[in-house]
Amino acid sequence: MNAIPTHSGQTLTLVAQDGYRLGAVFYRAHGNETARIVVGSATGVPQGFYRRFAEFANARGYSVLTMDYRGVGASRPARLKGFEMSFLDWATLDLAAAVDHFAADATPLYLVGHSFGGHALGLLPNHERLAGAYLFGVGAGWHGWMPQPERTRIWLAWNVLLPMMTRWKGYMPWKLLGAGEDLPLGVYRDWR
Repeated sequence: MNAIPTHSGQTLTLVAQDGYRLGAVFYRAHGNETARIVVGSATGVPQGFYRRFAEFANARGYSVLTMDYRGVGASRPARLKGFEMSFLDWATLDLAAAVDHFAADATPLYLVGHSFGGHALGLLPNHERLAGAYLFGVGAGWHGWMPQPERTRIWLAWNVLLPMMTRWKGYMPWKLLGAGEDLPLGVYRDWR
């Protein structure tokens, strides 16, 4: 998946509770701000993917904050091999930092969660700061519910191909398969 450039937003850095620095983009609402939206992205999807959504929301009075979870996109360290973190870190530290950064005064704050970003809602330690959430593409991801031949393809990827590739690289080389961003080993283990 190719990152879409972030031309209309303001690049900024968020700092998670543990001090990890996260790449983010702020899209300011056009006109009067009616509400704010934090985007919780899907696994392996860089924040630039959500640029068009952010621009659409901006034109309707919403300010939007997108961010990359640690290990992905603008929040990726120089080397993924040996980088220790997990899905839980993405929710309790990274997405929580975005919510804390963007929650202010009485302006309502909403979460738009895509796939893992929707699952993360249940793990957010500061969920009470949200006025509501819209979640899409949030599923179990279990191959048994998928139609054939997708079911077989996913089973082979998770049980044969990805274990070998991950052992070889020390992280999940998702880009080699053209499926998204490379992922830290902890995310691969949690996801599997």
